[in-house]
Amino acid sequence: MEKLIYQYNKNCNLTSKSANRLWKMGQVIILLIFSIFYILYKEFLIGFCISIISILILYFICTYIEIVKICNKLQINLEKKKIYKRGYRRGLYEEFNIFQKKWITDYCKQNKIDKIEKLKLLREELERKQDNSIIKYIDPIIIGTLLLSVWEVLVQKMSEKFGTMNAIIICTMLAVILSIVIGWLRKEWQEQKDFMSIFNRFSGYNRLSNLLLYRILKTNR
Repeated sequence: MEKLIYQYNKNCNLTSKSANRLWKMGQVIILLIFSIFYILYKEFLIGFCISIISILILYFICTYIEIVKICNKLQINLEKKKIYKRGYRRGLYEEFNIFQKKWITDYCKQNKIDKIEKLKLLREELERKQDNSIIKYIDPIIIGTLLLSVWEVLVQKMSEKFGTMNAIIICTMLAVILSIVIGWLRKEWQEQKDFMSIFNRFSGYNRLSNLLLYRILKTNR
């Protein structure tokens, strides 16, 4: 596993940290600017327009940084006049995607790990390593325990005020509504995480895990 990660970081990983960090920090700054215009000056439209224009400029700058990194990795010359064309950028992304898939294919064959059982074990070990490297600031178990205590008090209070049957009906409806809200929030959070990590799609453990999954699916055919 350590050898795989080392070779991946050395030969295949797209270390575009500058683009990724600039993109995340830039969005926070743009959000602060929008908040200032909206809260202090009550200028929603101006703040919104400035935010949209700023995000587009920021996106292009980060895209340019990432494209330069990709061209360096592929050892090809960047055609600066074509970088404005979406088709040209899309072609470079696809070429790099093919490059990474070819690398993992060659690596697995050269190291004799091109068997589905070995690939699955590697991927499982990588995912465990990835989980251990993530710092979890919010513990869902603690939050769930606290909310359970609050929920018990709420049910008791409702039973005293509305009666047991009415309390059960109200709590059931609240549970359904709460589950819908939580599901929606999780979906929005995941989409926001994907949006924030758009310049990290060809790097890191997650990308290596996807490449191993690609080999598993190919080997399984």
